Amino acid sequence: MLESKFSNLFKGRSTMHQMVNARDWKNSTVGALESWPEPLRTSVSICLESRFPIWIAWGREDMTMFYNDAYVEILATDKHPQYFGRSARDCWAEIWDVIGPLLESVFETGEATLAIQQFLLISRSGFAEETYFTYSYSPIKSDSGEVLGMFCACHEDTAEVLTNRRSANLRALSGTPKTVDEAAAFCASIFKKNPSDIPLAMIFRGAANPFEGKMVASTSRPSLKLKNEIGTSDTIGQKALHSLAEIAALGRPCQIDDVEFIEAFLEHQPNRPASFMQTYVVPVSNNLGQVETIVVFALTPYLHFDDRYRGYLDLAAVHSHNLLATAAAFEVERHKSDTLANLAILKDERASELEVKAQQSATEALKANEELRTLARLVSEQVQEPAVIIASYLKLLSVRFKGRLDDDADEFIEKCTMASRTVNRMVDDLWHYVRVDSPDTYYAEVDVTERISRVLRSLDGTININQARVSHPSELPAIVCNADQIEHLFTNLTHNAIKYKQPDLAPAIAITCEERDGDYLFCVADNGIGIDPMHSKDIFKPFVRLEGRPDDTGTGMGLAVARKIVSAHGGEIWVDSRLDEGSRFYFTIAKHLN
Repeated sequence: MLESKFSNLFKGRSTMHQMVNARDWKNSTVGALESWPEPLRTSVSICLESRFPIWIAWGREDMTMFYNDAYVEILATDKHPQYFGRSARDCWAEIWDVIGPLLESVFETGEATLAIQQFLLISRSGFAEETYFTYSYSPIKSDSGEVLGMFCACHEDTAEVLTNRRSANLRALSGTPKTVDEAAAFCASIFKKNPSDIPLAMIFRGAANPFEGKMVASTSRPSLKLKNEIGTSDTIGQKALHSLAEIAALGRPCQIDDVEFIEAFLEHQPNRPASFMQTYVVPVSNNLGQVETIVVFALTPYLHFDDRYRGYLDLAAVHSHNLLATAAAFEVERHKSDTLANLAILKDERASELEVKAQQSATEALKANEELRTLARLVSEQVQEPAVIIASYLKLLSVRFKGRLDDDADEFIEKCTMASRTVNRMVDDLWHYVRVDSPDTYYAEVDVTERISRVLRSLDGTININQARVSHPSELPAIVCNADQIEHLFTNLTHNAIKYKQPDLAPAIAITCEERDGDYLFCVADNGIGIDPMHSKDIFKPFVRLEGRPDDTGTGMGLAVARKIVSAHGGEIWVDSRLDEGSRFYFTIAKHLN
């Protein structure tokens, strides 16, 4: 009767249902099925029926393991099925120093434990693997309160932890280093902060064909030193350099499993850690298709080298190359500037001739400035058409294929769409920026009150959604200006005041004007999140966006356009602000424009 009742209890089609029913338990630590106590039967039943990873340890001494199909994926081939029905101490011997005390505390105190994203170095696929788990050990008690076993619901967080760690490392690979050496050292310092993924990295820089790059930076440590150089008599070293040249010629990343390759760059040290068996070499080309940077990554032996790991290293190499290329371009321009500065201070008998040439250069510079304005205008116009086409096709992709591919594809399409919108906004802002001081700009007397009313009507939806209050005097002066530019200026400042509002406070914006001797002083004040005073000047530069803002979809051109509009009207613009204390943007407009 008991056997019949129990067979119905474990009736199910899963693999682990079948294993429980098929095993002869009579000679096991838990005894025959019909002799199992009710708490064990109930716990095993819940475990087998659940689609969430669960395992059970029964008996304080024996720690007999039961688990379900979902937990099989965590155990992998090294531990399943051989540890089913055996001691958890044997199954998890490599991490027993971590989880053993937690299990003992459950049996000792009868209280549950909780670990969140805990690091565990487990052996389940032929090597010691870096993993992270969130899990809870709960007691299985008898009617009298005695702890008979442990019930564990768990979730593997390894993919999430690795993704967050790698994303943060990639975000840190940004900045404006002024020299190639500075950029290379900066990249190496960022790689050094993530030794779990990048135990060793070497950055080579060069442009010859075949590639003859020089190592410009590395993540060497006292326990892992690199050679200063590889001599011509160093056979292994020359072979490694030849491999780099071959990979550069190939032009695509390559995984090298030969331990001699990485050994070629390392100094002999008596107490040096074991060498890395695998290396990933990533060549990055410049705009002309020439390999200019090669990054050599030693791979950690504690992780699978899967597509996500490979993609992270590919992006890290590209980010590094971009920083190096930017720094190299900056060095060239600085050299040009230094040369011009040195020439300017030379004085000789040809001073008058140089002055004439300087005047000619000034004239040419003015001409070049106008040509630059024209070029920027043409670029804005030419970029706009393909940008619109890209946006249209992305919209078509989203409509046709959203939900039909995998989640990654949907995410990629969404990110491309957002980037396309940013490009369109950037083209519009660049267009506004280059035509502000155009010679054919029309100036006339404009009713500022009427223009502000137009601004508020255009922002009506944004104002209502955010429950914003915008106040301004009923009568503002009429000023000589370009009407569209002044309207654009007030739109930008008002929209920013709403956009960067306090999380739990409705925006309150006040527009005021004060007439002075030679100009009008306008102010747009808000009660938003404010700005750190250290950024009060930088925010008016093109393409500057502050970190940590609640919205990162801007182009960094809004306040640059505002400054240029104010300057074209003979005025100045500045901000008075503190973090969490709101902002007051002041600008002046000259009464009499030249």
